Amino acid sequence: MLKNKKIQRNTLNGAPRWVHGYTWSIFGVLFLVLLVLFILYRDTDIWYLWFGNQPKDQHAFAEAITPGIFRTRSNTWSNLAYVFVGFYIVAYAWWDTRRTTTDRDPYAVRQPALMALYGMACIVLGFGSGLMHASMMPFGHKADVFGMFFTFVALIALQWGRWIPYVPFTNRRWPSWPIFGIAAIAASLLLLAYSKEFGGAETILGWLTRLIVLGIVVDAVWRRTSQQYPWLFLAIISLAIGGYLQRSDVARRFNPSDAWLQGHAVWHLLTSAMYAFMAIFYRTEIPRTAYRVYKKEANLEEHPILEE
Repeated sequence: MLKNKKIQRNTLNGAPRWVHGYTWSIFGVLFLVLLVLFILYRDTDIWYLWFGNQPKDQHAFAEAITPGIFRTRSNTWSNLAYVFVGFYIVAYAWWDTRRTTTDRDPYAVRQPALMALYGMACIVLGFGSGLMHASMMPFGHKADVFGMFFTFVALIALQWGRWIPYVPFTNRRWPSWPIFGIAAIAASLLLLAYSKEFGGAETILGWLTRLIVLGIVVDAVWRRTSQQYPWLFLAIISLAIGGYLQRSDVARRFNPSDAWLQGHAVWHLLTSAMYAFMAIFYRTEIPRTAYRVYKKEANLEEHPILEE
């Protein structure tokens, strides 16, 4: 009997220790490697030595450019937040592949491939944006833009994969995640290649954001799942505050250019939190049919208090 018990969801609690060990170990090794490079090439114009092209001396952000491998230090180091979030998302997806699941679990847990792709997209974004802020060179800018496209498109693929989890073919039902995964990678590359034709990166990201919002609205109207909307609210708040600080940074109103705390760096931290909240949002939902079963068995109210 589940009477008087809270609904159990796939929250962050309960993961085995190896999930946390994997994440912190890989992240720790990466951090140490970057720290060694930062110390070795702290005062060396390494990008000019490696590529023979003089890097840009001006950019849109407030942080001052300095010699060394990390030409804008705060804006470079802060990109590790994306990588850290991506490692954790991949670790949880890996754990989900090893678990026994039921139809009461969300799609992101039953078929975690697209969630893992989303986590890898966050890692790609961290490296791409970090490369851009470290080098201030054109190829870094392209890597940064691709990472942004990839995270948004991967999240859209995760949304759509929940709606069409299987594809009928030859009298069998095949998982749809390989199709959505390949399409997400291809779409991100095409958007990068033709970004100017599509109106530029900001225009494309605006339309991708609208598609994500539309997916959330479709879920709310169809009510096919019971979702923990506080996670979505936290994602929106993180994006809003980060956007405000980003604009303050560009307008040179946040901090002096030689300060370690930069508005764009805080934007990296807050948007990485946004990506994490969106992952939790889709990982903690319950299919609507299973939600009704839970409610009937537990004799819960229409809007029960859910266990974190």
